[in-house]
Amino acid sequence: MSPPAADRADLTRRSLLKSAGALATLPALGWSGACAATPQRKPNILFIITDQHRYDVAGFAGDSLAVTPALDGLAAAGATFTGAYCQSPLCVPARQSLITGQRPFQHGTYGNVLQFPEDQRTIVHHLAAEGYQTAMIGKAHVNTAGFAYVLNKGAMYGEFKRANPDARRPGEGLPEESSAPYTPAIWAANPLTMGPGEGPVHYMEHDVVEHSKRWLADRDPERPFFLWASFVRPHPPRFPPEEWCARFRDVQIPNWGPAGEAEEREMFVFVRDMRRVLGLDRATAADVLGLVRSYYASVAFSDHCIGELLAALDALDLAGDTLVVYTSDHGEMLGQHGLFGKFTLYEGATRVPLILRWPGHVPAGRRVEHVVEHLDLVRTMLELVRVPVPSHVEGRSLAPLLAGAPDADWEDLAVSEMYNGRANFAEAPRDSIGLMLREGRFKFVAYGGAERALFDIAEDPEERRNLARDPTFAGRVEAMQGRLEAMIPERVFVRAYKRR
Repeated sequence: MSPPAADRADLTRRSLLKSAGALATLPALGWSGACAATPQRKPNILFIITDQHRYDVAGFAGDSLAVTPALDGLAAAGATFTGAYCQSPLCVPARQSLITGQRPFQHGTYGNVLQFPEDQRTIVHHLAAEGYQTAMIGKAHVNTAGFAYVLNKGAMYGEFKRANPDARRPGEGLPEESSAPYTPAIWAANPLTMGPGEGPVHYMEHDVVEHSKRWLADRDPERPFFLWASFVRPHPPRFPPEEWCARFRDVQIPNWGPAGEAEEREMFVFVRDMRRVLGLDRATAADVLGLVRSYYASVAFSDHCIGELLAALDALDLAGDTLVVYTSDHGEMLGQHGLFGKFTLYEGATRVPLILRWPGHVPAGRRVEHVVEHLDLVRTMLELVRVPVPSHVEGRSLAPLLAGAPDADWEDLAVSEMYNGRANFAEAPRDSIGLMLREGRFKFVAYGGAERALFDIAEDPEERRNLARDPTFAGRVEAMQGRLEAMIPERVFVRAYKRR
């Protein structure tokens, strides 16, 4: 669906212009071009997505405690983007941007209530029009229109339940009183002290792997495919199988611990309120450590399942002709700033892992440190597989960065939007709406127009020092706010962001 013209500010067009040189870089990535004597078969795309995987909890990101051999191998064989941002720190708006190539204010999905325009066009429609077989297996949480085959988590659980009448979901049936007082609010009871429960437990990750393998084996081998394989973890509830819990039960993982009094005073009002609603202001250091351990165990379990899926691709002799993309819909605060979950515009919630692998086309071991966005992926995938890019698709092609284009040719720029999970923009309380602009090394954030922040991510990656309170940076604060106001429709920034 093409958004209204009023929602396409001039600066959005200029700042997020589709890279004019992107198509010119395709020969450098292994495409022989339109004049090739023998037309090349279009490559496959395997899009692997997890839920709530923090950008820096992975071996390839430098975390020595994370157990992620599958993703580490994927990164070593492809390109890793260290400065990737989601369009919203909430599942559905973020995933809608991933699949449409549009911002939340353009595709109109602001919360997790699944209300999608029927005429919304996604990458699936564009690929299917070019002969691609398409499938979505796992957690949807996105518009499934256009997919030829969809198997969601509810159907998977139903199938497992029929075969195992006593089956339960992970964490189901455990006594609530045995968890920390705040955990019911964030679905994160601690399996490292409680155990995953007795009897058959349904882990959707296993189903995603098995059904994906089956679909890959049964597809038409003469046509290219697009497979969206979606895993639910490390999103809560964090009850991975016992073998993964055991790996981290006694590991001393450095973490931020509960917020102290000084940090409480520095927090945004919105953040303080959210901590109180979730009960996180009552969390002890032991509570926080348990939740962090559970998160690492869930990441390790997800990685193991991703490894099985990649092994299946190898076994079917498809890896060489398949562009593999790995990312997560958004991040996880993991105790930083006294928070768990998302719903904020801090780095932990908005930055995401991003890996692209395509043997012989994407240089192995490339590490791209530029700022990029999820918004860029639809355009990038379509260009890499030589499918026409519709005019309503926003973002910039990552092809020049994959090919090693000069740094001066890329502006480090990202925008993320937050609407407190409401389905209707007009229902979102003004003081919980937030907008973020990353521009070079600086990041500007505002919640509801009441509080503004400026962080120097290069010098202050944990976002501890708010430079907006320093008069020296007043000019930069005003300039970045002005740029956002030019990019975002007036109906959004008047409510979310305009000076009072």
